[in-house]
Amino acid sequence: MKKILFLTTCCLCFQNVAIPARAQSSADQNPSHKKMSGSQKKDAARSKNRNETIDVTERRKVAGGGMMVRHTIAKTVSSLSHNYIEMQSPTSTIESLISTLPGVVSASEGPLTTSFSTLHIRGMAQAEIGVTFEGMPAANPFTYSTYTPSLVDSQNMGQVNVMQGAVDINSPTYNATGAEISASIRGPADHQHVHVAGSGGSYGTNKDFIRYDTGEIGHTGVRAFASGSYSRGDMWRGVGDIERWHVDSALTKQWVSVVERFGTMDGVK
Repeated sequence: MKKILFLTTCCLCFQNVAIPARAQSSADQNPSHKKMSGSQKKDAARSKNRNETIDVTERRKVAGGGMMVRHTIAKTVSSLSHNYIEMQSPTSTIESLISTLPGVVSASEGPLTTSFSTLHIRGMAQAEIGVTFEGMPAANPFTYSTYTPSLVDSQNMGQVNVMQGAVDINSPTYNATGAEISASIRGPADHQHVHVAGSGGSYGTNKDFIRYDTGEIGHTGVRAFASGSYSRGDMWRGVGDIERWHVDSALTKQWVSVVERFGTMDGVK
């Protein structure tokens, strides 16, 4: 009996000693459990990342959706680029577009932008606000009012600037004592292009627009575009409707500087 107990105890002790030794020897033979230096870890990480590809895609072309135009002059000015304008209603006018800018309060006489509108900038009435289009005075020289729907289609607007406060000393608007609004046209494209758009809404409102860009004609540096639009809508109060036909065109020739000729024609019934 004593011999059996002694043999059993010896077997258990041998088993407890042999198992850790076997585990230690197997760990020494496996190179994955060896300790690596810092340089070896970096090399191993680089080898893993060699087959890794990273794709970066940019979707936003302009900051703030076209409402954060970069300026380099020390003036209080807010601007809207064409990227913002093309996302708005096709029947938008200059007053309806700038109503979201700081200090601007604009209201239309009706729900359609084909009606006259009132405008205030920092408390200044429209008689104290200058309006220029392509550098030319656009307001009535007697009443200082501006019928902006007749200036240009929103699809052809390049940029609209609102200068709150004092204006440039060389501004052609002698009534601009409180603010100035300046708008520019979107020039002809570099390549031949046709743009057709249609829209509709409540109160029988609809607008059809087409624009054709010639691109550069030969190698002369001459580019041109022509566009036409038709819009109509029911009167806000009472019976009747209002219709509008509009044509815009521009021709540019580039030498050392850019020379541009612009024309517009509007008809309202």
